[in-house]
Amino acid sequence: MNPFNKGEGLMGILQSGLLVALSVVAVSDSERSTIQPQARPPAKVELRQEEVSMPLLWFNKKPVIELRINGKGPFRFYLDTGAQGSVLGQDLADELKLPVDGEARVGSPGGKGLPAKQVRLDNVEIGDAMLSAMPALSFDRSALGSGKDNPRGVLSASVFPGYLVTLDYPQSRLVIRRGELPPPDGVKVFAYDAKSPLPEIHLDIAGTPVTVHLDSGAPSGITLPLVLAERLPLASKPVEVGRGKRVDQEVIILGAKLKGQVKLGEYVLDNPDLRFQDIPNVKGQVGFDVLRHFAVTLDSKNRRLQLVEKKEKLALRVQEG
Repeated sequence: MNPFNKGEGLMGILQSGLLVALSVVAVSDSERSTIQPQARPPAKVELRQEEVSMPLLWFNKKPVIELRINGKGPFRFYLDTGAQGSVLGQDLADELKLPVDGEARVGSPGGKGLPAKQVRLDNVEIGDAMLSAMPALSFDRSALGSGKDNPRGVLSASVFPGYLVTLDYPQSRLVIRRGELPPPDGVKVFAYDAKSPLPEIHLDIAGTPVTVHLDSGAPSGITLPLVLAERLPLASKPVEVGRGKRVDQEVIILGAKLKGQVKLGEYVLDNPDLRFQDIPNVKGQVGFDVLRHFAVTLDSKNRRLQLVEKKEKLALRVQEG
């Protein structure tokens, strides 16, 4: 059942290489990378038709797509709105004999970082979309899991500048099309700061304004910096509910229920479970357990995003007043 109901809305959105992937009961993986300098977009993006649509697959509550690299594949990659750049396993880079353009490091905020290589993907095919000369980082991902269904890398959702990218959660579809979002209204369409490399959105959490990443790579709902736990009305003291495994560190995840409402644009969430993590200078995020109710569209050129509830799947009740 959809936990949201429509209410009076406000708020707007996006930022940096947050790498959090949490699990309520188990360790999960992510490799949201902090890449310096900020990752460059592909040299060219082409659509063979006005609109490209393909299935979104799911792995640990994170969206996955199939793509081809330099004519080979398909390979499964996470599609991550919280990734500043794209990464792939060193084993896949070696298999494809990708050219190396230099050395780099990949890591998460507060982590030590790991050695990586700057590689170039000459052609990446995503359905009828073609990315040319796309930069990426390769590194040893073996500690993040293996197996035939385990994705072999992460594709940043920011690699389509000038196009609209929609992650339709209820329909499990990815849609890439030409166009731009309408001006922000703070209700369904939100703007984010040009200085923010990743999408963010503003929440009102029991009267406290909080800016978080909109993060398809986060399998939980709303995760916040631990420092906020002292300022929010909670039903109980936060307790450990799981561990989050990042590229270069493991973080403890605490949980507690909010005594109050979370407002996201025109949507209201009553008394939700919140997650907290103690990582300096890192914002929180909104992940799968909230985003699953929406079609999320990113307009990276104009720094906008749109949330549209899927009424055919969900029964939203209107909040009076």
